[in-house]
Formats: sequence, C-alpha cells, structure tokens
Amino acid sequence: MASWTIQVTNSTSSTQTYFIYQQPPDIQGVPSFSCITFQQVNIKTGQQGYFRIPTNYLVVCGSSPNIPLAPDVVPSISRSSSLTSGSENVMIDVTPSAGPTITIHAAKPSEFLATIKTEDPNFEPNDLQYQTQDHVFCGLGITDPSNNACSTTVWEIIAPTSYNVQFPPNTFYIGFSATPVIIGDIVSSSTSSTWGEITFTDSADPFCKVTQNSDLTFTVSSPTSAITKET
Repeated sequence: MASWTIQVTNSTSSTQTYFIYQQPPDIQGVPSFSCITFQQVNIKTGQQGYFRIPTNYLVVCGSSPNIPLAPDVVPSISRSSSLTSGSENVMIDVTPSAGPTITIHAAKPSEFLATIKTEDPNFEPNDLQYQTQDHVFCGLGITDPSNNACSTTVWEIIAPTSYNVQFPPNTFYIGFSATPVIIGDIVSSSTSSTWGEITFTDSADPFCKVTQNSDLTFTVSSPTSAITKET
C-alpha cells in the first residue's frame, strides 16, 4: 500500500510523544471541521521515529450521542468506504422514528445514507437546517496499521442535505506532548505549543524529514524520494 512517510528526530532534552493530524479539505456547506489525532509515536532524545500514512483515503460516518464534537471527544465510526473517484456523496436524511443509522444507499451503493432521529414534535421533513442530539458526523479517514478505519477530520452533519466529500490536501501537522495522547481525539490549536507543517505535492517524493530542535521548534525538510536513517 502506498504511503507518505515522515521521519521525526527528537533533538530536545527529553522523551517526547509526537502526534499528527491532517489539514481538512474545502467542502461546500461545511462551516467548521474537527481535526483528529490519528497516529502517535514516542521518541527518546537523540532518536528517530516514523509516521506512515496511507495515501488511500476513506469516507467515514458515525455518531457521538449527546456529546457535540469538540476537543477531547473521540467520535465513533459506524461506517467507512474507500474514497476512490475523487469525491463521494454522503446523503443525509431525517426521521421522527428511529436513528441514528448509517447505511449504504440502496439506490447508489457508492453513497452513504445517514438517518438521524429527531425528538422535535414539530419536525418537518423539508427543514433545511436541522441538528439533533445524535451528533451524527461524516468526514475523512485512513486505515491504521491494523487495517482499522480511523478518522482524520470530521464535521457534524445538518440534515436533510448532502455533502460532496473530496480528497483532502496532503498536508499534515505534527505536534508534541510530554505525555501520551489519545488516538482518535479531536485536537485544538492549544494541544501542542508548536507545530510542524508537512506538505506532500508529488507522489514521487513520499518521504520527509522533520526535526524538533532544542528550543522545541520544528524544522521541516523538503520531501524527497527516499529517507536515509540518521546515525
């Protein structure tokens, strides 16, 4: 499986936990995204560690019942599917009787159909801006080394509507912490005091070296065709 590889060198004076999230895509109708930590690696001072990120992306849907998407929330994926054609549609429906459910659209197998339950006794099926306590989300994800789906960026859906989910930019942000982070946790700008930004623009150059310096800033090298391990 093709992947992006990021080598991180820890030049600080102590062991650090490094974690990563991806820049969200530009999707019409989505007011805000929640970015999610999807990998972490612990690196001792003076040593290197690696992030390997599959280049095949997923469309994901799930829910966070009674908990709005926010930092420290871990959304639970219910369905995922490969993003193969450049973009996929996620159809959102609302019902007054049952939900939330995320299924494959019967008429269009390449699309999701997410159904949200509403508790509003005055529910109108044609409401264009309706949000419920189910906190159903859709977004993008990747597969982890164990071949499980994990989210990279999500947004809470408003029904009934549809979203054209497109490939995200191949831009990633590395942060650090003195303690372990929770994989699948929504991150905020304050999760790390400094960030390193890595952008891959060419599949022929899938490797990138990043160094965290003694002053805790990051130095990011230009992506190359191969990484030679430092000694």
